[in-house]
Amino acid sequence: MDLEGRVLPVAAYRHWVLAFPMQVRFHLARDEELLGKLRQIFVRAVNTWLRAKARKMGVARPLTGAVAFTQRFSSRLMLYPHVHCVIPDGVFAQGEDGKLVFHELRPKDEDVAKIAKRIAKRSHRLLATLEEIDPDALDQVRGQAIQGELALKIVPVEAVEEVKGRLLANVEGFSLQAQRRLHQSDRRGLEFLLRYVLRPPFALERMRQLPSGKIELGLKRPLGNGLATIELTPMALLRRLASIVPPPGNHDTSYFGVFAAHSKWRRQLVRPRRKDPEDCQTHPGLEERDGPVVDVTQENSAPESEEPDEPYIPWAKLLKHVFGIDALRCECGGRMVVKQYVTAEEKIRQNLERLGLWEEPPKVANAREPEQVDHFDLPSFCDGVDPPAPDDVA
Repeated sequence: MDLEGRVLPVAAYRHWVLAFPMQVRFHLARDEELLGKLRQIFVRAVNTWLRAKARKMGVARPLTGAVAFTQRFSSRLMLYPHVHCVIPDGVFAQGEDGKLVFHELRPKDEDVAKIAKRIAKRSHRLLATLEEIDPDALDQVRGQAIQGELALKIVPVEAVEEVKGRLLANVEGFSLQAQRRLHQSDRRGLEFLLRYVLRPPFALERMRQLPSGKIELGLKRPLGNGLATIELTPMALLRRLASIVPPPGNHDTSYFGVFAAHSKWRRQLVRPRRKDPEDCQTHPGLEERDGPVVDVTQENSAPESEEPDEPYIPWAKLLKHVFGIDALRCECGGRMVVKQYVTAEEKIRQNLERLGLWEEPPKVANAREPEQVDHFDLPSFCDGVDPPAPDDVA
């Protein structure tokens, strides 16, 4: 994907995750500005520790960067705003030749606890300014999606003992975890991590309709308390999905530090989309290697890719790269080739009719009346959570 192949340079990375106290999740779901400020507090706290640690090691003018991904759901389709961050496990610094050099740093349990305390302290100052709100119909759905359990199946799980070195800290409801680390040569693992933090709320292949009409959604793996599947009515599913839809006009992927668009160091780290003479003159040595312009202090640097840069990426390759769908793969196992593009309306109709397909476009229904609040109203006896099914609880 583009993040792994073009944006993130060759370096070691760590996966940081911050979960917020339950008392503020409702406010974060409806207030994108508040969520963005807490996200900045999170990233700044980690980067402040990295820079301070680097200075103690003698690194002059250390530079940090991060890519933050906001998720709004849990594996049980509950409203659960939290932030994933992919942060270089170290700092960048300018070498004698003017290029950026990566210096590796590794946090310990006490470092993660210190960062979590800083996040909690600064976040409480911000949350103290929250004001009372007048909830609307969608806020009621959000509130119901934060609490309660759905009908579920339980499987036995083994107890896991607490061990040191988990890089996990919980301070006043702010849970910070930084256990997963990726070596600089593990580019495939980095791509897998990026796909994980960008995943949708659920997978269609793990969803099926029961004879009772309810929807069963299987979890990828049982949770720590043994939860394996959830059951919910179609209306409950729609309510849960409505609660985790982000507000319009907001981005769930944010770039910080040297990866930000306004950073003057970004051009030395991020590979340009096209390789043209102008780019090669701007970045000396770019034409000699297929990767970001960054030196690594370790000897076992990542191998260079053998694939040449492409000035244009075909649409079929983009679909396969992003969604895993090979649109040009034939059922016989061969490859299909696009012979002709048809743009004339009459020829399109003729081709569709010849193939036995529906040539008439669907009619667009008129918009509903503006007053649609009643569609979110729930009956007085419904709390928004489906009761457990007695036959399906172990």
